[in-house]
Amino acid sequence: MKPTVLIADDDAQLLAMLEEVLAKDFTVITARSGASALTQFGRHAVDIVVTDLAMPSLNGLQVAAKIKAAKPSVPILMLTAWDVLLSDEDLADAGVDEVVAKPVLIHELSGRLGKLLAAQSPSR
Repeated sequence: MKPTVLIADDDAQLLAMLEEVLAKDFTVITARSGASALTQFGRHAVDIVVTDLAMPSLNGLQVAAKIKAAKPSVPILMLTAWDVLLSDEDLADAGVDEVVAKPVLIHELSGRLGKLLAAQSPSR
């Protein structure tokens, strides 16, 4: 059974591309806003989350913090074009496990998702 990844990004083209390339290895659930991401997280058994930093309604840090509060074992990978604006403290406080800079390199993203899932405790 494939792990389930929730991808949250307000860029429809990037979201569609990520869904297409990750569907080979994952069951993919998508959301176009932070609020939608939290709704989807509540509806599905999600193994890992990929979230953009800058999104409408709730930003990626807020999404990460709420998901980690609900289920701390779920790894969170943040995508951002603004990585220089993120402090290690902000990321740690929100529970972000990894940061990948945009533009996204698919092989890098896939590799990091695999490593995060492999490092996850067996009690997911």
